Amino acid sequence: MGVGSSLPSDPVVAAWDARRRRVWRRAWAGVGLAGALLLGVRVWWGAVAHERLTRAVEAYRAAGEPVYLEDFLPPRAVPDDENAATAYQKAAGMIAVPDAMQVVGTYYFDDFRWARAYPGDARLVVEANTGMLAELRRASAMTECDWGVRIASPAVNTLLPTLSWTRHLSRSVIRIGVSQHVIGDDEGMMQTLADLHTVHRRFTEGRATFALNLMVSGVCEAVCCSAIEFVVHDLQIESSQERGEEDQRRDGSSVAGRSATRDQIRAEIARLLDEDWMITAWRRAMNTERAVLYDFAASFGTPGFAAGMGIAAPLSGRPLRWVIGPSFDLDAVKAMKRVMRVRDAGCLATYGEAMAIIGFDPNSAAETVDEVNSQVERASRLLSETMMWRVEGTLIGEYRVRADRRMAAAALAIRMYEVDHGRRPASLEALVPEYLPAVPEDPFCEPGQPIRYAPDAVPPLLYSVGPNGADDGGQDKRLDDGRRDDAASDILFYLNGDRPRPPLDLSQGLKARAASAEP
Repeated sequence: MGVGSSLPSDPVVAAWDARRRRVWRRAWAGVGLAGALLLGVRVWWGAVAHERLTRAVEAYRAAGEPVYLEDFLPPRAVPDDENAATAYQKAAGMIAVPDAMQVVGTYYFDDFRWARAYPGDARLVVEANTGMLAELRRASAMTECDWGVRIASPAVNTLLPTLSWTRHLSRSVIRIGVSQHVIGDDEGMMQTLADLHTVHRRFTEGRATFALNLMVSGVCEAVCCSAIEFVVHDLQIESSQERGEEDQRRDGSSVAGRSATRDQIRAEIARLLDEDWMITAWRRAMNTERAVLYDFAASFGTPGFAAGMGIAAPLSGRPLRWVIGPSFDLDAVKAMKRVMRVRDAGCLATYGEAMAIIGFDPNSAAETVDEVNSQVERASRLLSETMMWRVEGTLIGEYRVRADRRMAAAALAIRMYEVDHGRRPASLEALVPEYLPAVPEDPFCEPGQPIRYAPDAVPPLLYSVGPNGADDGGQDKRLDDGRRDDAASDILFYLNGDRPRPPLDLSQGLKARAASAEP
């Protein structure tokens, strides 16, 4: 055989090579078929998810509800000289803590008792903030208020810079109001309360009202109710016999020794019983949260979304959107329905009716109604797992604020009755219609059930049965570690202002002691 001739091929090797090629061809065909199938499923999945999200949004829009971010933009920008928010911010910057105070400034502003312990400090606080209170009143008289919040995609990044200074304004002003009471200016205190209610209401009036706005407003309203509880037992109110004489001498009266007018008390009661603005704010806030969810799902993976979130494009670009985008769309449909369920629940008269709407009690349930049972299910709900806090839990705070406000209104009516008759009424029904339009209902009871009144208890109380719906006779239950059990306790309003607290210890809060402790 010559050198250039080839060796005959082994039949076994040839057969094996042919078989291997057939296997590889079949494997690649299978991969191609599987890829085509997966591509088809992905296209079908994306089309179905997009259609469901589009239909959900169209249904909201057909009902006249805001969904797109442009729906939340104000009709026009309000000039600064006409904008109450600008004046409120100016008032917040004018809050003064006098250097001459014996108590360390702001250290004891969280406890009203410091004002009674050091009335001289209370007077200094009021005198130092006269200009601020005048600016607050000027702001409250303005007709337009624009907080400057503008939503742009990604809406989750919307900043709320007004939260901090608005909360500071409210917390400081209510303590100045209590100081007015301590030095005998109850007329001034009632005016301060009226101005604060206006701030809290306006804080939830913007088109772009977030749930956080609502919660801050509710907390500030609760602090106002605490202030009323602290002062109402000795609040000086002109009696029906004194009203004519008081009108004659009011112009020449000093700040100290000014009783609150009956018109002021009646107006404050009306404000506390007016809940229309709270329900409107609740609906507005839940609508805004729905819009944020939709924007997150619709814009996820786009270049603008990645840039707005400060995320590198490979981590949040179109490839990732293509892979998991449909799960975001489907999850957004469920999440928006969930928010709307909570919205509708919060507009009902009682907490029990609200719980019937959402299907469970967030005060006791370990998980939400949409419990996640597996990692696969959790992965399919990245949007709600990332974006949705326990929204159902906000219902408790909303109804609690309503209970606090109703009890504060009843307490003011009781005090006015006491001024006129020398004693408290035997029942709340005795206040109707002269002092109250009707006995306030307990939002944690069945519809039509009034808040409870225990004038002969020690101490005398108004109370709501609280989230558990059980009337425990005004009990304040404690956990094993001594903290209050909010879920099991009644919600109490102490008519004598003697809410149980740890003893007031100002020894470390006095400037002389604080200065001596410095190195």
